[in-house]
Amino acid sequence: MMEVLVGLNITFIVHTAVDLPQALATRFSGLVVQIKPCPVINLVAQLENLLAEHERALAASPASYD
Repeated sequence: MMEVLVGLNITFIVHTAVDLPQALATRFSGLVVQIKPCPVINLVAQLENLLAEHERALAASPASYD
């Protein structure tokens, strides 16, 4: 599933009870991971940051209408 989301450039946070296995952490080094339990405000702040970064990246790239 992560491969699909990353491939489609979809912003997401991994919210898990344990750290990512080393192989996944290496393969997807840019992922944001929040270990449970964590305050909801932390998740919201991380998602706001990720969405803002995504919007900046979209604004900087030329529009494609293919």
